Amino acid sequence: FVLMIRRPPRSTQSRSSAASRCVQETDAEYMGYTLIPMQPLRLPQIQVQAKGGNSGGSDQQNKQAAKVFSNQLDAYDLVDPVDAIKKFNDKWCEKILGIQKWNEKQAKLQEMIDAFSVVKLANGSVQHIYIMLKRLLEDSNVNIVCCGIKIAGLLAKGLRKQFQHHAKLLTSILILKLKDKKRQV
Repeated sequence: FVLMIRRPPRSTQSRSSAASRCVQETDAEYMGYTLIPMQPLRLPQIQVQAKGGNSGGSDQQNKQAAKVFSNQLDAYDLVDPVDAIKKFNDKWCEKILGIQKWNEKQAKLQEMIDAFSVVKLANGSVQHIYIMLKRLLEDSNVNIVCCGIKIAGLLAKGLRKQFQHHAKLLTSILILKLKDKKRQV
């Protein structure tokens, strides 16, 4: 594709001589440019080309598309899942919610943060963790709320689509936290 923009001719009768001279200089500058065909920034149907299909392009284009597709690999796809969710069962979550001192509660939540700080988590039931997070986000202590937000982020990062439903439910609580005037949250 070649992009050419032409301006319709203008009448010079209504312009002053300075404006006319300026337009002529501008036109002379534009005449010096050469037209360069536009190049696409990304190749269409990259998945089809990478799988071996031919979309009518040359062999060089197919090799370039396969190279671009191979650079788009995600570490999530290459790593084996870590089964950290089973360690934090329903009884553990209830025990955390029963702790009165925020220092002890924060230390236990930090263990959970350290365990969930992996690229990929194994699928499992996170309903009990969701209930715990919901109660942690409504806590009056800012440090506990920050730990709850970190855990929710790590679960979303490690489980991706498996945590989607719970993330939607936590969003309303997190939006309410945005109204807080506490800087740490």
